[in-house]
Amino acid sequence: MKKIVDVQNVSFAYKNHQALIDINFELYEGQRCALLGPNGGGKTTLVKLLLGILSGYQGNLALFGDHPGRHPALIGYVPQQYKLNPILPVTVKDVVLMGANAAQLKDKKLLSALLTQALQQMHIEHIENTLFKDLSGGQRQRVLVARALIAQPKLLILDEPTSNVDPSMTAQFFALLSALPKDVAVLVVSHDMSILEYQIDVILGLNQTMKVQQSKALTSDMLQHLYGVNSHFIKDLVQSTTSNNEPSPALV
Repeated sequence: MKKIVDVQNVSFAYKNHQALIDINFELYEGQRCALLGPNGGGKTTLVKLLLGILSGYQGNLALFGDHPGRHPALIGYVPQQYKLNPILPVTVKDVVLMGANAAQLKDKKLLSALLTQALQQMHIEHIENTLFKDLSGGQRQRVLVARALIAQPKLLILDEPTSNVDPSMTAQFFALLSALPKDVAVLVVSHDMSILEYQIDVILGLNQTMKVQQSKALTSDMLQHLYGVNSHFIKDLVQSTTSNNEPSPALV
């Protein structure tokens, strides 16, 4: 498999805070990866480094064999919150088209095909003419994913994608993500362990330092690393809730 992300011995500090310490991981083409961790654990900082928004880190960080920020067209990013002026009469189709790159915008026939494909991938073609402001939280998230997909990225980064979604819609949302093209690497940033009920290949546990786990069955060591509490209690709680087909607790 082709390597998409290569992070080696990366550390980053703000003026008065060490956010990341000696981070190491790799992400390959087609992998589904969960970046888990508590609030303040460094998840947002790491995403900003990957996107090239932050610089001044120590170590080596490469995306597509180059420095972060050099290939923005290959990365689809879905932020945790997307603010849009509610007064603007912007439809679902309009929002999705905002994600198209310059070359796609020049080819109207190609753009139309890519729009249709992105809408169908997220099962929102039936609401393409609906105003974005009139959508539910879950519908908005699917529109934003379609917006990221229209440019046909090779890496999709989702920042807390279910934070504004009704719990009953979480399963449907992740089922749609699992059906994405197999050559697209997906990095889902979350503090909600219910994500592990879905198609995840690699777990990145981040709490300033990082533990990497190739299985989605959380170990006691991983839980202790992430949350620093009675890991056996949490593990039993997660297993009991998921076995009852209920969402796992979102740990903060």
